[in-house]
Amino acid sequence: MYFVTGGTGQIGAYVVRRLVDRREKIVVFDLRADVELLKQICGPHILEHVEVIEGDASMASELVGAILKTKPKAIVHLASALPPIAERDAHYSLANVTGSMVNVLDAASLLRDVKVVWSSATSVFGRPESHGGIDKLVGDTAAHYPTSLYGITKSACERLAALYRVRHGVNSVGFRFCQGYGPGKRRGRPYGYKLFEAAITGEPCTVPYGDDIINWQYVEDIAEILVKGITAPYLGIDVYNTTGEVTTMRSAVALVKTLAPGLSATLEKGTAEIVWRYDASRLASDVGFDNPTRIADGFRMTLDTMRAWRNEAN
Repeated sequence: MYFVTGGTGQIGAYVVRRLVDRREKIVVFDLRADVELLKQICGPHILEHVEVIEGDASMASELVGAILKTKPKAIVHLASALPPIAERDAHYSLANVTGSMVNVLDAASLLRDVKVVWSSATSVFGRPESHGGIDKLVGDTAAHYPTSLYGITKSACERLAALYRVRHGVNSVGFRFCQGYGPGKRRGRPYGYKLFEAAITGEPCTVPYGDDIINWQYVEDIAEILVKGITAPYLGIDVYNTTGEVTTMRSAVALVKTLAPGLSATLEKGTAEIVWRYDASRLASDVGFDNPTRIADGFRMTLDTMRAWRNEAN
């Protein structure tokens, strides 16, 4: 049995779709279960294979209780506050990012024989100048200099995972994901989905960080990495870097325009002031993922799927 927190969100749904192929029971835990998105991504009959539990991951009584009751072989922990919401309130971020992680780790420590696979974030590294500049690759074990609430809480999660391995023997692996995109994305940094929505609807949009590079990561790649993490052996890395394709924001917008000529996008000046280049060589050797989707393919597949969904809805 697999237990997926945040399992009715975009990434969670793609993870569930891959796990269904293993023909084992899947339990999805989410605050407000978006069953329609789950059906859209996984197919209309997905609820025949999945049990959905609504609950608050920040509440130990709800999350730990559900995990202990179901006794999964692996927990894929994706439930988390995301930017920009995660930046608005420190108490909220601590409860919904770090607090939910503690609940998962506590449950795993009680069950003993369970693997925890979870999503960290590249925000833990902070600004490029803290690591030698924008063109430097940042390694898995590089120092953390987070400059945001989200980065601070995810950095704390990484240290907690390492601590629980030492003190309680909890077997876990985390992955730092980049700027995700793909069909079904509705949360996180708005440009990661509003750019594609504007390409479909024809409505004007404003895109930030026009002077920056961005590491674009396709949702199917993210799901594949998470599922591979379930069976990946522990080889000394608690949290792995991942990578998609790095390109300038201007080039990314230009590519979307070639795929959707009606796009009306205005680029704002500025940068995100976070690291975007990562050394993911250990991910390739230890976990077995070394072929990220190129944005030319990922952007096209994203728009094709979104167009198909829009046509079906009409």
